[in-house]
Amino acid sequence: MNEQPIKTQVENQAINEVRNTAAAPVKNNAVSPENINNPILKVAEQRLESTLVPVVRKNYDKIVLAGMATALEGGQDGILYSLHQSKNPIYDAAKGALNIVLLMRRQARGTMPLKAMVPAGMTLMIKALDFIDKAGIAKVDVNTINQATKFYMEELLKAFHITGKMLDTAANNLHNTVQDPQKLKSMKQAAGIVRVPRPGTGGVINAPLATTQNQVS
Repeated sequence: MNEQPIKTQVENQAINEVRNTAAAPVKNNAVSPENINNPILKVAEQRLESTLVPVVRKNYDKIVLAGMATALEGGQDGILYSLHQSKNPIYDAAKGALNIVLLMRRQARGTMPLKAMVPAGMTLMIKALDFIDKAGIAKVDVNTINQATKFYMEELLKAFHITGKMLDTAANNLHNTVQDPQKLKSMKQAAGIVRVPRPGTGGVINAPLATTQNQVS
C-alpha cells in the first residue's frame, strides 16, 4: 500500500485544521483568536482586533469568515494550499490575503468599508502565516510578521494608487493636526481609533493605534 509522503500528510493536517476552525460556530459573532496556533501570530491577531470598535468589528468578522472560505475553496488546488508551491510564501501570504479582500470589495461594488476590509485582510494574512508555520513551509517569527506586514501595506498602497508624495502630504497634514488636541481627538473618533464614551463612563477609552486599518480611509 502506498503511503503519502510525511510532508504531504503534515500539509493536509494543517489545511484541515484551518478548514475546521473556519467552519466552527462563531461565538458572539466574533472570529475566535484561538484559531491561531502560533503564539506570536495569536498575539498579533488579538492586538489588531482590540483596536476595532463594535460597528467595524461586525463587518470585519464577516469579511474574515468569507475570506477564509475563499482561501480554502478547492482544497489542495485552492489559494491557501498553493502556498506550498510558492517560491516566496511570506510575500504570497500577504499578497493573497489582500487580493481576496479586494476581490470581495469589487464583488460588493465598493460597499465594503475600508475600516473593516484592511484589518480583515491583515487577519487573513496572519491565518495564512499560521498555515505556513503549521505545514512546515517556512518558520514564522516576529521578523516574518514584520516582513509580511510590510508586503501587505506596500501592495495595499499600490492597489489604491497611493504614491510617496501623497503619503508625504498626508504626513504633513497629520503633523499640523496633532498640534491641536481637539482636532486630533475628533479625527481619532471619526476614524474609529477611540470609542466615544457613554454618559457616566468617565471619559474616552483610548485603544492602541492600529497599524493597518487607518492607512486608508
